[in-house]
Amino acid sequence: MFKRVIRRYWVFAPVFMVAAALLLAAAWRSTGAQEAEGYLLTAASMRVVQQAHYGVERRFAGRVAARQDADVGFELGGRVAEMRVNDGDRVAQGDVLALLDTELLVTERAQLRAQLDDTQARQQLNRANIERHQSLQASGFASQQRLDELLTEQKTLTASADALRASLDNVASRLRKASLKAPYDGVVARRFADQGTVVAAGSPVIRLQEVAAMEAVVGVPVAFALQLSVGQSAGLQLRDQHFMGRVLTVGADVNPVTNTVTVRLLMPADARAFNGDIIQLIMSEQVATEGFWIPADAITDGVRGRWTVYALVQQDSAFRIQTRDVQIHHSRDDQVFVSGALNDGEQIVAAGVHRFAPGQQVVTSDAEPVAVPQIGLTSEAR
Repeated sequence: MFKRVIRRYWVFAPVFMVAAALLLAAAWRSTGAQEAEGYLLTAASMRVVQQAHYGVERRFAGRVAARQDADVGFELGGRVAEMRVNDGDRVAQGDVLALLDTELLVTERAQLRAQLDDTQARQQLNRANIERHQSLQASGFASQQRLDELLTEQKTLTASADALRASLDNVASRLRKASLKAPYDGVVARRFADQGTVVAAGSPVIRLQEVAAMEAVVGVPVAFALQLSVGQSAGLQLRDQHFMGRVLTVGADVNPVTNTVTVRLLMPADARAFNGDIIQLIMSEQVATEGFWIPADAITDGVRGRWTVYALVQQDSAFRIQTRDVQIHHSRDDQVFVSGALNDGEQIVAAGVHRFAPGQQVVTSDAEPVAVPQIGLTSEAR
């Protein structure tokens, strides 16, 4: 009997198996869909903001120059008796830099002093003779002619004494000028003579560079020179130093070779620079083109050499990726300025575009907003 029951229900076994398979398939599809929704990739997103223009940084090379850089020398010729400074020495205004041999001047001074002493002695004798002759003339024992001769001799001796004193002053001046002194605080940039060298009057002995704030001398195109005015501040870069300089002068003519105008800027006193250093003046140019600043990581290459941005189009609780062709106008650091098939306020993938593909569904997280690069380094000095 038991076997009959089994044979009776055995015919329903295939039906039961098909039903069980259908139930398992439905359960698997439901679980798979839930898992797919739970594993949507997260894209860093941002909203683009349209700009009416973008700024381009322009750099113009120039050189650093000392405000005073002079080749100093003796006003008189002679043999250098002593050099008191070497290259690189710092000196203060009035410090003695070099000395000329003054042996001949000392001898000449002694000779003039002796001549002056002789002249003064003769003047003293002349005065005594005049007094004596005037006394005798009052008594009628002296002639008027002799008195006139003595008075003329007095004038001659006075003139001779004055000439000798002037000669002594001249020697004293030459003795002072035999000592070469620093006209200002500075650094000895170069020494042209050594002890024992015979130098001519006015020939350079030492090149002295002033210790003070340096200047930047830069040639800029006319269009940019028109943007600068005396007293205005402008950005400068010297090696790894960035600082502001103050415009001292803007040239009045255009260099016919470089087609630029010379601009002089005063550098800060704490800027570490050397005379002749290469320095750059940083200015900005505004280009009137509408577009958007976006991160460089938001750009990917598209078909036929085009650049592409992934736009996010909302669909229910997720977003679907669509491509937008763009044109790159300018790049600065990690940002690019683009124009193309983007709309103001549209949401795009801001980073990691290599992880996504057009048509893919994603969820989003907000990225840091893109700041418009500030490259206008000129401002009015206060």
